[in-house]
Amino acid sequence: MSAGLKHQKIDYLFHSHHELPHVGGPLVKEILKEIKFSVPYIPKFKLNVGQYDIPYLCGYSKSDGMVYFDRDFEPDSYNEPFNEERFEEYNGEFSFPTVVTLMTHEEIEKLLEDVDHPQVHDYEQRHHIATHAESLMVDYFEYSWQRYTLWTTRSWHAAYAKWKGRAATLSLPPDLDLSPYDDEHDEILTKMNAAMRRRSK
Repeated sequence: MSAGLKHQKIDYLFHSHHELPHVGGPLVKEILKEIKFSVPYIPKFKLNVGQYDIPYLCGYSKSDGMVYFDRDFEPDSYNEPFNEERFEEYNGEFSFPTVVTLMTHEEIEKLLEDVDHPQVHDYEQRHHIATHAESLMVDYFEYSWQRYTLWTTRSWHAAYAKWKGRAATLSLPPDLDLSPYDDEHDEILTKMNAAMRRRSK
């Protein structure tokens, strides 16, 4: 899920029963070092764009290192100037810096599933740390984090809105990791499971 999701669920975040590690603190740095995160970060997962409807804009597969972007999402729709020299270091591997920042979040979130630490045992904690890694990459490209999160939030809402009215026509990847959706309400999970069953037929 993109940074925009928890940006909108900030009240839930502060009233959570989960203990969240301090963003930018030594524990987060230690955990990110354990999965070999450093800036600049080059995502290694593959990217699938334009094929599926992802309720929260971005998602990842259970096991084969795939990141999914919602089919109607346009990563180049974020038009803030960025540090072009730093993006050139990626040697044309990615179409736009926002692809790197969003993929960084998804990849880190997934990699954290294999970290054995009491403060990385559930999705909310992984999302918290992945958002910090994403913010470091946003800073690296010299974007405004405030403007960027507003953009991801609007993009998330557009992807989510489709599931409110026309879920019966939507498609999910059959191997989508559903663990990030465990805290969601039953309605969206029911619709997602139905979409996955349609895909498997």
